[in-house]
Amino acid sequence: MKKLYTYLIVFILFSGFIQAQNPVLTASDWFLEDLYVNGNSNLPSSINYITYNVELSFTDTGTNYQFETSVCPGAADIAGTFVYPNATTNTMTLQFVAQTLALCCDPNPNGIQNPDQDCLDLAGYSGMYMQFFATGISLDFHYDIATLGITNTTTLTITNPNGDYARYGSVPLSIDEVTSEIDVLLAANPVRDRLILKGSDIDYITDITIYDLSGKKLLNTNLYDEFIDIKTLKSGMYLLQIKLYDKMKTIRFIKE
Repeated sequence: MKKLYTYLIVFILFSGFIQAQNPVLTASDWFLEDLYVNGNSNLPSSINYITYNVELSFTDTGTNYQFETSVCPGAADIAGTFVYPNATTNTMTLQFVAQTLALCCDPNPNGIQNPDQDCLDLAGYSGMYMQFFATGISLDFHYDIATLGITNTTTLTITNPNGDYARYGSVPLSIDEVTSEIDVLLAANPVRDRLILKGSDIDYITDITIYDLSGKKLLNTNLYDEFIDIKTLKSGMYLLQIKLYDKMKTIRFIKE
């Protein structure tokens, strides 16, 4: 009988340490980079009305994590609560989520016959973002936090019970490059099949490498001739690393 009590006490003590706060989640705001739903990547940049960063913030209430996010500042806010993470499985249970109904644009400014398609696209994206969370009420969401050494930034990937995921970065999408003395820029961003560079240092490039956000090398060349062919890359966000002898510059870009 004493053995049984001992096991129970050990189990209770061990269980108490499983759920705990993760300070990285609340240390700063997170910025949505990709919403992957039903096998498709849905970039915020693909919506014309999303000209700002879609932020996600966590607040530690002392009993759980409250979160808030929105694709439309001041309207259609999504808010809810997660149970403290399970430290052994990197999961956290969604307790509650809700969304306000207001929109930040008028889908029918000129009547139903002439709807604003960009506004309708925004409403659709907002609904899809809400559904990403709502599909898993009372279920576990998996999360992964990784540091990308190439840019010294952190990514947060939250995966819902259906396998869909939202990926966030620790820096705003508007900050697309690491400070550098190299005068090489992207001629356009987002891009389609060709990555075109501009700047006074193009002729001095010694190495060009493209990575995905996990740090995996996808392309490498030491020559630049008018453009870089990226037709084989899937839609999403990537890192372009440019070297000029002992100098280096990293630029984030979006492939549509």
